[in-house]
Amino acid sequence: MSAPRFTVVIPAFNTEATIGAAIRSVLAQSVSDFELIIVDDGSTDATAERAAAHSDPRLRLLRQENAGPAVARNAAIEAGSAPLVSFLDSDDLWLPCYLETMAAALERDPAAGLVYTDAWVLDEATRRIRRRTAMAPRGAEARAPRDPEAFLALLVRRNFISSAATVRRTVLDEVGLFDPATVPAEDYGLWLRIAAAGHVCVRVAGNLVVYRDRPGSISADDLAVRTAASRALGAIAENPAVHAPIRAQAAARIAAIEASLAAEPPDSVARRTRALLRRRLPWPLLWRIRPPELVARAFPDLDAL
Repeated sequence: MSAPRFTVVIPAFNTEATIGAAIRSVLAQSVSDFELIIVDDGSTDATAERAAAHSDPRLRLLRQENAGPAVARNAAIEAGSAPLVSFLDSDDLWLPCYLETMAAALERDPAAGLVYTDAWVLDEATRRIRRRTAMAPRGAEARAPRDPEAFLALLVRRNFISSAATVRRTVLDEVGLFDPATVPAEDYGLWLRIAAAGHVCVRVAGNLVVYRDRPGSISADDLAVRTAASRALGAIAENPAVHAPIRAQAAARIAAIEASLAAEPPDSVARRTRALLRRRLPWPLLWRIRPPELVARAFPDLDAL
């Protein structure tokens, strides 16, 4: 078997119901030159067994005591050898053209260190695709600036890059891996450091990922996400290599996050209201009657995934 071009990284913790579908979406890619490394992060359910049930020689299963998604992702990166590293969560799905499209984008742009795309959102409660994409609420930029400094300034204001991105291994060797102290915003922290190091970040058009929105996921904890984002921004605010205006912008956003956290303690009415809204109230206008054609073709059994 030829050397892989991609190391596909899937961290998994207690996702026995979804890990199989995530793996199948990787194995169904239109290109085959990848290694798939799954790290079972101390699951107490059948996650590891479901992953091990796939006999494809490109798949490797690593197991560790529970240490969080950042440590799990780092373990997979270190175990891999391919020049490109692609990330997928164990409850999400790739469309079959994901890897092929990422590779083409990097070939077209040798200066690009990170490529990313938007995602469709599969609502766990309704089993339908939402009308708004995953990054739309975050103000995703269709044409983000090519200049790394301008890109970093925009990224400091809001994270518009989903976790399903692809990065050159040389970039990871330079800037370091995921920071466990920034979970559940560890991906945001890495994207910030990549842009701060001067690497071009490119958005690929379209939506090549299906993101599963489920209440129990760690990213659904708004308090934890905002707290972790503040920590991630600290690496920019305190980095002397970053120009002073952007450091000041990062510090201002940290202050704003901290003020919002102080104004809304965990038991506040506002937080309880947001939690209630996340219980998937029956607003049918939020969801598509039928999934987009590419999604339906790739996952004809979407209701059962």
